[in-house]
Amino acid sequence: FRSGITANGFGRCIVLIMWLLNYGQAIAQQPSLDTQPVAVTSICAGSGIDVTGVRSFAGGDFRVELSDGSGTYVEIPSSFLSASGRYEVTYRATIPVNTPAGSNYRIRLVSKNPAVTGVPSPTQLTIRPAATAALTGNQSIFEGQSGQLSVSFTGEGPWNLSYQDSTDVGLGTVVSVVANASPHTIAIKPLKTTSYLLTGVSNSCGNGLLLNWSVRVNVSPLLSIDSQALVAVVSVCPVPAIAALTIHIRDLAATESALLELSDMTGRKLISYETRQATSSLTLDSFPAGTYILNIRVGDRTVSKRIVKY
Repeated sequence: FRSGITANGFGRCIVLIMWLLNYGQAIAQQPSLDTQPVAVTSICAGSGIDVTGVRSFAGGDFRVELSDGSGTYVEIPSSFLSASGRYEVTYRATIPVNTPAGSNYRIRLVSKNPAVTGVPSPTQLTIRPAATAALTGNQSIFEGQSGQLSVSFTGEGPWNLSYQDSTDVGLGTVVSVVANASPHTIAIKPLKTTSYLLTGVSNSCGNGLLLNWSVRVNVSPLLSIDSQALVAVVSVCPVPAIAALTIHIRDLAATESALLELSDMTGRKLISYETRQATSSLTLDSFPAGTYILNIRVGDRTVSKRIVKY
């Protein structure tokens, strides 16, 4: 009885040992893929990076995946670069240009066939954003008036910016500037309606993206062509003005009327006033400080005056 139990236990031990040996062999045969340290720890979005893996199997259909600090991996564009012997393979991957800036990024090789999830590279990556530029400044001005455009950037400064203007005649000369702050202001004084176009932006990460690259500045002529005869008899004071403006039209006939129109620099009419008096007054205290256009019409004669209000 005792020897029977011993024989039965011995048999069970043999079975257990064989199972362990087979299990260990299966574990030993499980394919592995170890992603090696990469050559950089800081990289710009949009740049390429070489990713090398050491595998325990021949062949393989490989991809490169990137994760942020949350540990969620996503596939990024990559292409085969080289292979060394049977076990080492290198792919050239591109960090997507829209990858958010940050640290604690990890990268790894994976195989689709056979399906093997690679061990991530031990290198933690910091990703720096590529430069972008966005131009704003659509506006309407009168001829002779100055204006401003604004360019906002992302990424690390300083930024190298280039732009040019464009009219019906053709493209203007490309202008290059170095901007140290965002936004950057560009002073303009177009002679006629003009489009302004960004042509390039770059920083330490290389060439960047133009998000909004064109604006249009409409230039309107003064609302009338001055009659020299009327210019000689019209006086406006004080200029600059503070609260009110006095307009005197010398020799205004009793049968004539004068139309007085005050507009802002966008052409929006603020006051329209008809008078038969040689001397009239316009109240300005309800308007903000700035530059205005006063148009005076008598019959078919017109004159325009630029008014500055403090």
